[in-house]
Amino acid sequence: MPFNPNLTRTFAEVDSFSDLDVSFLTSRGIKALILDLDGTLVEHGRDNLSSQTISKIQEIQARAIRMCILSNNVSSRSYSITSSVNMDLLQATPLKPHPESFLCAMKKIGIDDPSQCAMVGDNFNTDAGANSVGMHFIYVKPIPGTEPIWVKLTRSYAAWWAKLHHFSRKLTN
Repeated sequence: MPFNPNLTRTFAEVDSFSDLDVSFLTSRGIKALILDLDGTLVEHGRDNLSSQTISKIQEIQARAIRMCILSNNVSSRSYSITSSVNMDLLQATPLKPHPESFLCAMKKIGIDDPSQCAMVGDNFNTDAGANSVGMHFIYVKPIPGTEPIWVKLTRSYAAWWAKLHHFSRKLTN
């Protein structure tokens, strides 16, 4: 993160996925969302989506915004979760934050213009990599879970770094 703090730009920040404002997205030309799974839609290790998350997904689908899930951690549990909401699950290959993973997800959902797409995720280390291809990044506060301690530490450090960078940039502008 310290090597390229400009990749920590956020298009929006929300407390939870359910707090996404669909009207805000459509008014700014967003036609597709690429969603992170663990920590964004579900807590790590959980086998199903909350009713609030399912409702938000259905609301977004009703507005004809295309969606898929892009995860660095794909398992049979992940496929079960995504099939419950009729959404494609893509394993990030190469892993996020590599630009190719975001470009592959855009291709999968049929979007050519990255400015019409937003990555929704809880991790500045991985999900904010969407900025590198011209996509927007929507930061969601992580859902607390049972992820490994190294994930918690690196995610917390990256969020701290992003906030510090953006705070100092606001002071100098």
